[in-house]
Amino acid sequence: MTDDLKPKKRKPRKGDFKKGNTFWKLKSSYGPKPKFASPDDLLAAAYEYFEKVSSTPLQAAELVKSGTKAKVKYTPKMRIMTIEGLCVFLDVSMSTWYRWKEKGSELREACLKIDQTMSAYSMEGAAAGMLNHAIVATKLGLAKKVELAGNDGGPIEIAPTQKLHELLERLAPEDEGATQGELGD
Repeated sequence: MTDDLKPKKRKPRKGDFKKGNTFWKLKSSYGPKPKFASPDDLLAAAYEYFEKVSSTPLQAAELVKSGTKAKVKYTPKMRIMTIEGLCVFLDVSMSTWYRWKEKGSELREACLKIDQTMSAYSMEGAAAGMLNHAIVATKLGLAKKVELAGNDGGPIEIAPTQKLHELLERLAPEDEGATQGELGD
């Protein structure tokens, strides 16, 4: 190694560690501290969220008229439990939640139990008419999907209409002499 490539020695400064210092070995763990030390801790936090959701219903305002007077009447409405709401409550991102649900994660079973609890709560609320069934079905992936297809599952063919022919005739340059036969008739 040439002299110009060797690292230059500098004078020690205040705050530098002394040679041989192993203070870093005293740290008991490395990286950020896990949000939940065990699945039971995650379940306990989720149960807090469930309690908060069920004890704080939404308030629907309705104007009630009586003669010349009007009042606002508030009616409690069931609040839906969502993974998004749980993540906000837990102060974690959705990507963290999905990472916890992956195979091999120690929090996987707790996450699946939480998902199952929220799905059952939402289904029961929708079945009782307390939650909007269309929103719950969409959220749970139960929405009815209809796929349209043509003959034998092929694309749907749309035949040109008379108005389309008339429009094309008006747009066609006069010197090309486009006829209706040339337009697909």
